[in-house]
Amino acid sequence: MSIQAPVATTTPAPTPAQTSAPPSAPTSAPTSGSCPNPTARRARGAGWRFGAIGVASSVVYGLVVGALGLAPAISAQAAHLLATAVSTVTGSALHRGFTFRATHAGSWRRSQVAGGGTALLGMGMSTVALILWQHAVPQSGRLGDVVLVYAVNGVMGLVNFFVMRRVLRAGPAAGGESARG
Repeated sequence: MSIQAPVATTTPAPTPAQTSAPPSAPTSAPTSGSCPNPTARRARGAGWRFGAIGVASSVVYGLVVGALGLAPAISAQAAHLLATAVSTVTGSALHRGFTFRATHAGSWRRSQVAGGGTALLGMGMSTVALILWQHAVPQSGRLGDVVLVYAVNGVMGLVNFFVMRRVLRAGPAAGGESARG
């Protein structure tokens, strides 16, 4: 019995023409403004919906602060806290149903907890910013206060988007909680 050694084979190296050739053109190019990836298209849609609801929540916030500003006995901080609570509950419910279209059991509670958590963080940040602002520029008035809070809340809105998206994509919660709508 004889054992044969394996034979080594080599492939020729590509020529310069083969390595610098442009890739073949796609058979059908996407049209301008279209998104060929359905996941990216959904994410972009969710981003636009989130932004629209964020603007609506900001309008609610401004209206509540403005209405409370008519009562001189209500401080800017009290108006800020109440307006934040109203706009957070409303916005979280709208994000759950409209932005992320989460209808599974437990999503209502999770959206309120997630939205409330980021709102508390944002409220802490905007409250500190508002205190510093009022000491630095005491004559700014309610409009200046609202603009400052909008700026801080804009940053927190981005944080909230990613938190809500992660929480609401988690699927149904364990424990059989019924969905609320």
